[in-house]
Amino acid sequence: MSQSTTTRERSEQPRQSRREDRLRRNRQLLENPEAQFFRTRTPEGRMLIGMLIALDRGLHVLRLRAGHQFSLQDVMEHVLQVRKFVTALQGLITDLNNGASVLVDRPNPDDPQTMGFVPRTEETRQLGLCVRQLDGLLMRIRLTSEDLQQQQTVFERSTALVKECHAVTGQVAQGAGTRYDPPRSYQELNGHKVKGGKS
Repeated sequence: MSQSTTTRERSEQPRQSRREDRLRRNRQLLENPEAQFFRTRTPEGRMLIGMLIALDRGLHVLRLRAGHQFSLQDVMEHVLQVRKFVTALQGLITDLNNGASVLVDRPNPDDPQTMGFVPRTEETRQLGLCVRQLDGLLMRIRLTSEDLQQQQTVFERSTALVKECHAVTGQVAQGAGTRYDPPRSYQELNGHKVKGGKS
């Protein structure tokens, strides 16, 4: 057995373990009616999912300790900031689908590429639904548009909202004292390095 083969096998072991852990968690989450499942296929969807997890953690801490460790005013400022972002994201989704409802099938939990998630706040629950819808709509545009250049405004709006989500998530994480590491794909967005919240 060559050294390169041995190295490749070693690198495959942690990856296989992560897949098994994800599948095991997904099956457990099937019993939770609040669980959401994601199989994102666009860059925007993947970046937003990474931010969603950190945002949920920070917002949960802020709400949990409101009136004790954090002032009610400070917590509500963060909550309203998140709600404003969710509303903006919903606006883009409505425009992309011409005002019609967006129906998204639940990904197969037995697919190792599917990620299960249980939102702990109403704001992140709504954001999770939006991410699935936006991911599906952007995927459809990329695959079916006859001239992608005509969709430039769509992608500019999507990128702007991803950047806004990053800013909101960083502020919530900083306020809550929780960790936020921007997704790797976001760190190179438009060729600019960016920094996250508190580590």
